Amino acid sequence: MAGILRLVILLYATVCAVLGSLDELKPRITYFGFRHSTAFLVNWEKPRKLNDNEIVRYEVATWMKNFEDQKMIVSTSPNKTSLVVMSLAPYTEYIVQVTAVTRMGRGPPSDPSPVLTDTAPPTTPLGLTISQITPRSVSLQWEQPEIFYRSIDSYEVELFSGGLPLRTLSTEDTKITVEDLTPGQDIVVRLCAVTKSVFGNANYEGESVQISLRTPLEAMTRSSEIPTTTSSEPPSTRVTTMPPGTTPTTTSRPRVVRGRKVESLASRTALAKLNWLRTGTRDQLAQARLANLQAEVAILQKIKLELEIAKLRRDL
Repeated sequence: MAGILRLVILLYATVCAVLGSLDELKPRITYFGFRHSTAFLVNWEKPRKLNDNEIVRYEVATWMKNFEDQKMIVSTSPNKTSLVVMSLAPYTEYIVQVTAVTRMGRGPPSDPSPVLTDTAPPTTPLGLTISQITPRSVSLQWEQPEIFYRSIDSYEVELFSGGLPLRTLSTEDTKITVEDLTPGQDIVVRLCAVTKSVFGNANYEGESVQISLRTPLEAMTRSSEIPTTTSSEPPSTRVTTMPPGTTPTTTSRPRVVRGRKVESLASRTALAKLNWLRTGTRDQLAQARLANLQAEVAILQKIKLELEIAKLRRDL
């Protein structure tokens, strides 16, 4: 019995000696640095029992976790104890082993060490549309990008006008309302998704999508509507009607009929509408609308008469 016990102790000591010897032939990975979306830096120490002149090269094996059959092996010179491993997938866990190769062959590999690559910029947000627009604000909405890594931490909205930046806004939602705009302003909105780095303060901005828009002018009330006012002061009760012989028109440029120039009435229409905003009673508004309708009929009759006269002259 005592002999068996001594044999077991001897075998154990032998195994420990062999394993200890093997450990001293392994490189030891010390740390990972420069962790990028598609690359990282691995550093290691040379085996304790091997001299520099005994090592022919180092082999660095890298593979995705649970995919050891897809190893990527890169060789480096014996005097280097670091390597940048590239062509990796973003936000993916890899396993790394380093092996020292001597003239006698390959030694035991280092203990496997896990490493995670950093996140990467997401793709462009989808479906950017204008949900509502007013003279001084615009509401936008969109959907998250099709491809992103870990998460979308925010969206960056940039506004430009005339090629110059207006402002930059940030939101975690997939919609935003931009206020304090200028009526009648041409604006380009540029939108991109942002993902934060896992290992630092960097932000990865994805490709942007943009949309062009023009804020409408301040709305004018139509003649068929009763205008309202938001002023804190009471509106004026003075009503100015348009003179007879004029009529509202939707064009702001003079029209030419049969070679004769007909006066543009857009400015008079705007003036009348502004005057209506100063009214204080429904009766006065009704009188103003009646006068406008009478003027409209008069100018149409005048144009019709001129056309008939021109036709008679041609026939003569």
